[in-house]
Amino acid sequence: MDTIINHIAITDTLGTAGQPTEAQFQKLCGDGLEVVINLAPDGLETSLPEEGALLAGLGVEYHHIPVPWNAPSVAKYRRFQNAMASAAGKRTLVHCQANYRVTAFIAPYAQAHLGWTRAEADALVAKIWTSRPDFAMGDDWREFIAQARQAEGLPA
Repeated sequence: MDTIINHIAITDTLGTAGQPTEAQFQKLCGDGLEVVINLAPDGLETSLPEEGALLAGLGVEYHHIPVPWNAPSVAKYRRFQNAMASAAGKRTLVHCQANYRVTAFIAPYAQAHLGWTRAEADALVAKIWTSRPDFAMGDDWREFIAQARQAEGLPA
């Protein structure tokens, strides 16, 4: 998994990452991957065409929740919550294009469901979102994280 862009092991059974290649998915499936949740829209330069079909052929449960870069929403977060609930106890990878969308989704989820502190969740977001000096989190993503925290019953 270390060769997948921006891979982070969240727990023993949950990882996050940017877009894996077909070969990386095959390796992960051989290592016991059971569920993939993809937050990237189709058609990005790194998208894997027919990702769902590939994973279905490998026996992996697949959830595609395309999150537009400039329009993260609580509605998409609720779909993510449902996908995570169906993945409970299973080896799961949550990915997008480069793990930016995913860390913004995982942070409030980890606070509410994995017992993380606010500082731990914020550190996860910062690890990815500050990794490129020429890139900064916009207000839309800060507002989304606050709304997702509220959706989880956490302080914004």
